[in-house]
Amino acid sequence: MRIGLFAGAQAQHQREWLTAFQAGLKKHNQPADLLFTDAYRAGAYDLAVFWSAHQARLMAGQIEAGADFLILERGYIDRFRYTSARFNGLHGDGQACFKPETPSARGERWLSLLQPWRFDREKQKSAS
Repeated sequence: MRIGLFAGAQAQHQREWLTAFQAGLKKHNQPADLLFTDAYRAGAYDLAVFWSAHQARLMAGQIEAGADFLILERGYIDRFRYTSARFNGLHGDGQACFKPETPSARGERWLSLLQPWRFDREKQKSAS
């Protein structure tokens, strides 16, 4: 399987996450090329891994070639610590597999991290 990992030229965080992804693949004896998104060519890879659902050209190229893609984005909770990953889509459009836990068991693990949207703004409003 040929895997291509694609990062934006100016996006250090993308290169960091994709380098970690590449290292994980290497531990399983799976080579992967780490390239800038400008180097992407449709059909060159069985799996393209890239950052952001805004990469329409990469998604369309993989779909047209009958190949797969994995989108990475900042996580929903603690955005700088975790990354969201979705196979062949993002949010409700992609595929995801989770360990066989009940939805409530998964949620309870993160409950203490949840806060109201724009929490600091809400505090400022109530103080005035």
